[in-house]
Amino acid sequence: MNLKLKFKHKIIAITTFAGLLPIIVVLILTRLMGSNVTGEVNEKFQEQTLINISQIAKDVYNLCEMSNNLLIESVQHNLNVARKEIKEKGGVKLSLENVTWQAVNQFSLKTKEVSLPKFLIGSQWLKQNKDFKTETFVVDDVIKLVGGTITIFQRINAEGDMLRVATNVKKLDGSRAIGTYIPAVNPDGKSNPVVSKVINGETYIGRAFVVNAWYITVYEPIKDPNGNIIGMLYAGIQQDAVASITNSIKNVSVGATGKVTVFGGRGDDFGKILINNDDNSLGSSIFDLQNDETKIWLKDNFNKAINAGKGGVITGVNQWKEALDTEAKPRLTAIT
Repeated sequence: MNLKLKFKHKIIAITTFAGLLPIIVVLILTRLMGSNVTGEVNEKFQEQTLINISQIAKDVYNLCEMSNNLLIESVQHNLNVARKEIKEKGGVKLSLENVTWQAVNQFSLKTKEVSLPKFLIGSQWLKQNKDFKTETFVVDDVIKLVGGTITIFQRINAEGDMLRVATNVKKLDGSRAIGTYIPAVNPDGKSNPVVSKVINGETYIGRAFVVNAWYITVYEPIKDPNGNIIGMLYAGIQQDAVASITNSIKNVSVGATGKVTVFGGRGDDFGKILINNDDNSLGSSIFDLQNDETKIWLKDNFNKAINAGKGGVITGVNQWKEALDTEAKPRLTAIT
């Protein structure tokens, strides 16, 4: 079996899998044996192929897990540096003086005017600085030390809407993304997973949509001296930062007809195509691309793979339709 899985391919998960339990699916098109080949030989071939692709699936998963752990350690370190910097500069306080914000929902882009106490670090107000040519207190100090992106949020209301009051996250127009906020409730009516965690006093770790792109992130509550949650602190790295590495895994060769496809394995990402050599399918749900019978088979085996835990591999043969196929064809599969 021709497996071109070099080291440069192995670090793909650095920006793709944080906060997810990935399902790695290796698909091999069943090779039709000639009529002069005995059924016993064909059976031996399939058995060996399943062993090989199972090992590939486990290897890719292990690499994803290792890279994920390294990235999470990195963003947590950045958050620790930001927290320390805030503490050394006097900690957070809310001024008795209010300031008006034109708060923009980062999803709907709708604007609402809000009046909030000035957010202070020590005795210094963070101001309303949108210009990267002018330094933002604390945030830019941290970025010089660790890189990535840092944001200080202020809580807008009891529901938990969180306003960016200091950040180095860049909007499409090149300005700092202050004045944008993460709503407590997403446009689909579901609670925002970041805000939901933070207002309950917990830390959110995982993928999150930040202004206009996906990032690998850590968010933690910011509390006043009385323990009230008045905001949150964020550190993150943009997911597309190593797009070239993502492209490398798309070209991994698994035999003559096989490939590796990576799916989200948790929450709204369950079944979502994260890495595939067909760019048009990225972000789509694999369940929407197959017939009802295959869809049921996929969901069942994805769940079996997750329940099997680390190292568990589900193998089998099923009818599978690829983008260029006119009809479903039998493929050997390994899922972990």
